[in-house]
Amino acid sequence: MGLGLSLLVSLAGGLATIAIGWAAEAPPVTSPEASAPDVAPTPPALAPPPPRAWHVEVSIRYWAPSLHGRFFSAEGGNAGTTARFATDLGLPEHKSFWYPIVTAHLGERHRLTFSYLSLRYTADTAVNRALNLQGQSFTVGAPLHSEAKIKDLSVAYDYLAWKREKWTGFVGGQLHYFDAAVTLNSTGVNVSEKAKIPIPTIGGGGEYQLRDWAIVKGDYHVFAIPVGDLRGSLQDGQIGVTVDLLGMVGREPRVICSIFSSLECVRVEPSYLDGWSVSAGFRYFRILAKDAGTTSIDWLQKGPTFDLTYRF
Repeated sequence: MGLGLSLLVSLAGGLATIAIGWAAEAPPVTSPEASAPDVAPTPPALAPPPPRAWHVEVSIRYWAPSLHGRFFSAEGGNAGTTARFATDLGLPEHKSFWYPIVTAHLGERHRLTFSYLSLRYTADTAVNRALNLQGQSFTVGAPLHSEAKIKDLSVAYDYLAWKREKWTGFVGGQLHYFDAAVTLNSTGVNVSEKAKIPIPTIGGGGEYQLRDWAIVKGDYHVFAIPVGDLRGSLQDGQIGVTVDLLGMVGREPRVICSIFSSLECVRVEPSYLDGWSVSAGFRYFRILAKDAGTTSIDWLQKGPTFDLTYRF
């Protein structure tokens, strides 16, 4: 998580520097005898216009989650043991990922979001304690290669159920399609599990307008299945702040001057920021599954997110 938090802190510092620099435009030096300018003064900055009812947002997300969880498997009459991903299998606890998100706003009340996340954790270490998984024993001190891969293709639908002056609330659902594989190789031992499965969820969330150019967003989706000896659940939640860059700096042309000389200035037109926004937040993702007391998995990832989005 250290890398993710450092990136977010750097982003916040950069945005603050830009906002302060642009807000500090020095007015032109005039004297009482100076005549009125030939060009009319620039009108005051206006709030960014509301997005069109039909529009698309394309985002690239940086996610730096910490990995927690464990795996248990008892087969062939053996008692089995619980292996923790980080401490027993050596998988890295902290790793970052990039993935795309596309959101289509279909009118004022409907929204479709698509995303594709590919995760891969690998480690080469030594067995640090006796393990028995899928009826096979891992010898202490033997070399161990661990690999976990998950591909998550998801689509979410949201319906704007209610709207107030600054608040909006929505309900909806997700469909995750997982392609997952876990492989453990040691001396004379090979354990592997693969699964391809769609998982639907239901949930909702809300948005709050902090400023004309800043919105707090959050949502939470869940799935649970208690069928016979099978128990499973999926939780996916996130919260964050989105800043419209053009709305934050305003539409007026700005002058940025060097800190070393007031004569070294450049005129900046902020219109090139139109359509761009940045977000910083936190995501929580967890899968729990248990089958007849012989196999169980607990996969938990949580950590900060950073999005760069373009709206068109």
